[in-house]
Amino acid sequence: GSQQAAATGNHARAVELLKRLLTVPGIDANEIARSGSNLATSLAKLGRLADAEAAASNATAAEACNPTIKALARYSLACCTELRADACTDPQEKAAIYATAKELFRSAHEVRPDPASSMGYRRVGAKTHPDMEWTFLSDGRMHVAGGGTQEVFQGSGMGGGGIARHLKEGVVVDALGDL
Repeated sequence: GSQQAAATGNHARAVELLKRLLTVPGIDANEIARSGSNLATSLAKLGRLADAEAAASNATAAEACNPTIKALARYSLACCTELRADACTDPQEKAAIYATAKELFRSAHEVRPDPASSMGYRRVGAKTHPDMEWTFLSDGRMHVAGGGTQEVFQGSGMGGGGIARHLKEGVVVDALGDL
């Protein structure tokens, strides 16, 4: 149903099915968290970021007892928060939202270590590092001009990927394993 719809790019159908599933009486916390996380992803793909963040918040609030699903819910909220920061135009607010996203990625990783949460943490670190220049990859192609070391950061399933160009030699972005 909803997973097949999302996999084929029919996110509107996935949203419809997941919303219906989340209203089933007696649904357990693990299913609420998993379905809410999937709902957040499909809503983000449709450009409905506020709705996606609300769905991810609800998924996190469900307090799933399965660590994989609990981490997924926190990861989904971190991704939505990162996307909100990406869209923010106020520099101080943007920095605060990115800091929240980074902590959410850390929190997801603490529940269940995963390369996706680790990459999200590093990606936000690269976006906010004062000695790095960030360029978003909207169409999957490189658009960075100039020399220097460059790192490509894959986005989450919701987006957010790009290239970070080091403005100084020796710049290192924190990784979760380093903390």
